[in-house]
Amino acid sequence: DETGPEFVNFNPVLSIGCDDNPPEISATDNCGDVLITYADTILLGPCVYIYDLVRIITATDLCGNSTSRRQTIHVGNEDGPVITGVSVDVCDDLSIPEVTAFDACADQFVTVTMHQDTLDSVCRDRLVIVRTWSATDACGQTSEVRQTIVMNDLTPPEIVVPSNSVIQFFMDQENDTVYHSEIAILAKLNAIDVDHVYVSDDCDEVIIPDFTVDTLFAENCVEQRTYTWIATDICDNADSLSFTVNIIDDVTPDFVDVIVDTMIFCAPLPPPTSMLMVDSLENVTIIYSETQEAGPGTGQIIVTRTWTATDSCQNTTTYVQQIIWNQESAMACSIILPEVVDCNSHEVLIRSEIRGGNSPFRYEWEVVGEKCFIQSGQNTPEILIYVGWADVTITLTVTDTFGCVTVCEVTLECHDINALSAPDSSADTFLENGESQQIFHSTIDSNREPIGNLDRLSFWPNPADEVIHLIYESEIDGFVNFIFTDFLGKVIQKESMMVQKGSNVKQMDASGLPNGSYLIQIQSEKSNYTQGVIILHVD
Repeated sequence: DETGPEFVNFNPVLSIGCDDNPPEISATDNCGDVLITYADTILLGPCVYIYDLVRIITATDLCGNSTSRRQTIHVGNEDGPVITGVSVDVCDDLSIPEVTAFDACADQFVTVTMHQDTLDSVCRDRLVIVRTWSATDACGQTSEVRQTIVMNDLTPPEIVVPSNSVIQFFMDQENDTVYHSEIAILAKLNAIDVDHVYVSDDCDEVIIPDFTVDTLFAENCVEQRTYTWIATDICDNADSLSFTVNIIDDVTPDFVDVIVDTMIFCAPLPPPTSMLMVDSLENVTIIYSETQEAGPGTGQIIVTRTWTATDSCQNTTTYVQQIIWNQESAMACSIILPEVVDCNSHEVLIRSEIRGGNSPFRYEWEVVGEKCFIQSGQNTPEILIYVGWADVTITLTVTDTFGCVTVCEVTLECHDINALSAPDSSADTFLENGESQQIFHSTIDSNREPIGNLDRLSFWPNPADEVIHLIYESEIDGFVNFIFTDFLGKVIQKESMMVQKGSNVKQMDASGLPNGSYLIQIQSEKSNYTQGVIILHVD
């Protein structure tokens, strides 16, 4: 801990009375308690009871981190002694009261003197006398109290309304009604206070009237205000001014947060908003209602929400919100498969169809199965896939422009063109030049375990014309030999090539071969496959 304490509400300069104690100082620390110490220095002033107290205040935490501040305190009363026993305003009384003055710093009473003057005033037959009482304390500070004595005053003061005051509109007028919609006049009435009139009197210098506003709320929704001023002079002569205004609330309530019409897509209908109101009487009843009807679009519902607010004066405000609600069930998708799909097929076209929703759509395809994958078209309505030797589960997730989601799924079953319905045989019979010949080759069972490192050999077309397409699968990366011979064992074409693990494709040129039967051999280090093919050129 290397952080020092911090002082709370520290004031570097302040003043206190001569018999007041300096204020307590507090501090906080991030780790615990704080110890506060003071180092005081007194700077003498013009009097023993008037001086400055200079303090160095240090706050120290438990780890020895400290923070110091300097504070100057002015000590002493500079208002002089406190004079008591003097009534400021007196009527028809010339007696001398018992007046005292106390010096709190010296803790003693001091001498009080009085000076009297008779004013030259326009009080007609009345007399105004002013007495001034004064006293000086031990430090030479003097205080005074002024007393006014009025003799023979029987005339009340007069309350005067300025000519441009709003009060003039209601003095001795038959129309005493103001509506809340009259904003300008109502604002002036709300601003009326004691200073909206002034008081004139022959003898008193200043008279401040008593001002009151009495409000009564009637059953007929009328706020009745009575404004009253009463001006009283020293001799209790009084004048009053009063007027009454009936204020009627004709302003409808206001909605604080107004919600707008909206559209909701593929989400539950939210609960209605709790509407807040502002009204001059702050007593508003809100009635909510909701209707639902079929919209123009498929799966659309038009929701109409209505809030009706009524205040205690039966002023009514109605707010209507319309929601076009598009439910998620309005969108659906379908996956369209080819009628027949051969196993071990490339570029199989899978299409989709969307019903409902709002374009543009986002497409996400997924294929699950043994040795299958998407070759092209992801994020489009159509994809091309490779199909292996097992069923493929195809899933499509479609999201429209408003976030509505639909999912469709199908299973694609492929047709194994090499599967044999008859018992396995190692020879097929072909006719060439009228003679029967046998072509020996390996039979392929799609359910058996791979033999060697090559498997699932197939080719097409058979008979072939120009090109022979071969497809086979390899368990590993490596080299294989392709050997094309006639039935006498003569090698017509031979080549070696690198194959990759997985599905491989090979094209053999048969355009230069004469019509007849031939053998195709594929050899690897562990496998040797032979297939018979017929070359039949179409003129």
